[in-house]
Amino acid sequence: MIIQTPAIILRRFPYGDTSIIAHVFARETGKVSVIVKGARRKGSIMAACFQPLSYLDIIYYHKDTRDIQTISKADFIQIWSRFSEDLNAVSMALALLEITDKTMVNYDPHPELFDSLVAVISAFDKGLVPKNILYWHYQLRVLTIMGFKPDILNKELPDYGIIANKINSQHILSLLLNTDLSDIPEIKISAVEKKTISNYIYDQFRRHFEGMNELKSMKVLRQLVV
Repeated sequence: MIIQTPAIILRRFPYGDTSIIAHVFARETGKVSVIVKGARRKGSIMAACFQPLSYLDIIYYHKDTRDIQTISKADFIQIWSRFSEDLNAVSMALALLEITDKTMVNYDPHPELFDSLVAVISAFDKGLVPKNILYWHYQLRVLTIMGFKPDILNKELPDYGIIANKINSQHILSLLLNTDLSDIPEIKISAVEKKTISNYIYDQFRRHFEGMNELKSMKVLRQLVV
């Protein structure tokens, strides 16, 4: 079966002498492992396409009997280049890719989450929304869409203590949970509130997903957002 879908490249690694294997987040089919044959040959443009953060229209051959599908064609939908010199923005965006790769299973489509990821990376590129807001917003979207929407007012939950009596942090979390990215107003956040929110979200991921402590990006980004 031939499938055409928008996709974002989550990660890639070399395979054999000339090929690439990549994990892609496809809007129509979810996370998919693909092979790009000959991508590392001299003169091939496919190596440039299959870099983390690339936003592509891909065509691949799908076979149920294969764990890795074969790419036939790929073209850029949009190139995000304006934030490439902002190390913090790039680090945050790459961390979101790692979180997506870690929390998704293959062939489980989440078009809403895909659209959220595209919107957040595009916002990183435009530079009009504070980076930590974008980072937290997408993390909360992952938790919500995967069925783990934080209940920030439930005092019986073990992580409530992180935000207990911290009214402004609770308000910011509620705003991020229940407001579209385009409608989030300008928010003033203190260093203490940044640390509280970052710790709370990190604890949510550790509680609901195995292996989150192994993600180096999560540890590094907890420092960047505060």
